[in-house]
Amino acid sequence: MPSHQGGGILGHVGSVMPAAQYLAIPTTVAWIDLVPPVQPLVIPNNTSGALTSVMLRQHTADLEESSQFVTNMNTLWSLFLDNIDNVLI
Repeated sequence: MPSHQGGGILGHVGSVMPAAQYLAIPTTVAWIDLVPPVQPLVIPNNTSGALTSVMLRQHTADLEESSQFVTNMNTLWSLFLDNIDNVLI
């Protein structure tokens, strides 16, 4: 699961590992928690049509990334919980 929040080849591992242990792994990049986009999008008065269009596209992309992040995190936690007995042995 690749990620734009950091992680490099490790993807979302940085979101579930303690920061100190995670950063001790060579070639890792600090994990940055995703901040969900503000709802609803507020477009200031007198904003040009072109800028409004850009703001809407960016907001839509942010919403999709946030949704995918939540999906990925739920999948990771599910995998961990389903295999916890194998990890603790």
